[in-house]
Amino acid sequence: MDTVPKPGGYGFTIAAALARPFSRGSIRLKSKDPFDYPLIDPKYLSDKRDVQNLISAARVWEKIMQTTPYKKLGIREDEQKFSFCSEYEFRSDAYWECYIRNLAIATYHQSCTCKMGPLDSPTSVVDTQLRVKDSSVFPNVTSGNTNIPTVMVAERVADFIRGIHSVADIRKRIESLNLVVD
Repeated sequence: MDTVPKPGGYGFTIAAALARPFSRGSIRLKSKDPFDYPLIDPKYLSDKRDVQNLISAARVWEKIMQTTPYKKLGIREDEQKFSFCSEYEFRSDAYWECYIRNLAIATYHQSCTCKMGPLDSPTSVVDTQLRVKDSSVFPNVTSGNTNIPTVMVAERVADFIRGIHSVADIRKRIESLNLVVD
C-alpha cells in the first residue's frame, strides 16, 4: 500500500497558538471626528517572549515530524523551507523567527484592552458590579475563545440589572456537597 498522500486525499494541519500572548497593542482616536477610523496597532509579536514561545512550538512540531507515524506518511520537514527565510539556516531559531514573523496570523479574539476592578482603580474600566467607567472588562486574555467568558459577563450584568442572583440555587447545591476547594 502506498503511504504517500495523493492530491485531493486526506490531510492534516498542525497549528500553534499563543493562548496568553505578552504583546500588547493599542487603539487610539485618530481625530475628534467620530467618523474617522481609529488608529489600531495590534503590535503582534512585539514582545520577544511571544516569538520564543512560538519557536518552542516549532521545536515540538519538529519532534512530532520525527515520529514513526508521520514518517510513514511521507511528510518532509523541508516542505516548511521557504525562500523568504533562506538567509537563515533551516530549523535554526533565526529561521523559525523569520518564518513566524512572515506567516503568523491572529486568531481574531482580541480582548483585554482594559480591566474590571475596584471603583477607585485608575486602570479599571468597570467596577466589580460592572458599572461602566470605560469599556472592555477582561483583566487578562482568556486561554481560549472569548465567547463563553463574554456570555458569562453579559449574564452577570443581566442579573445586576434585574436585581437577581440567577445561580443562587446552583451555588447552594454546590455548597451542600461540602466540597473543599484549595
